[in-house]
Amino acid sequence: MTRITADALGFGRPAPDLVLGPAARMLHRSPATRILTGADAALIPVRNFIDGDQLIELRPIAPVHCYQLGFAEHACVNVNGIDVETLHPGPAHAIGLGPDLLPHLMAMFPHMHYLTDFGPLTAPRLNKADIDLVMAA
Repeated sequence: MTRITADALGFGRPAPDLVLGPAARMLHRSPATRILTGADAALIPVRNFIDGDQLIELRPIAPVHCYQLGFAEHACVNVNGIDVETLHPGPAHAIGLGPDLLPHLMAMFPHMHYLTDFGPLTAPRLNKADIDLVMAA
């Protein structure tokens, strides 16, 4: 889990502190995303931004319930001033599920038959390392 402290990403971003789950991705705008994907913004795992100061890794001593919102279409929702993506498993090659686990995932969505039924992503997904590499060049 990741805690983003108040104002870590600009005034009121977030306000107040925001705690996100281990798989959370936020919409990040960077000139590098245009170079890499042709899009103005990309979805980056929040854990990629952990700096130990304003974005802090949390390791709860007891189990914590995490919830993820899912809609008919993939979207970003604004949470405390941060755009966070909603549920979308992504393409089969990207989720890293073996053939034995994929049926379990799909069983949670009886109205879906294939991962492609989740529709397109609202923005491309990248890692911060991809952006850092382009920015360093």
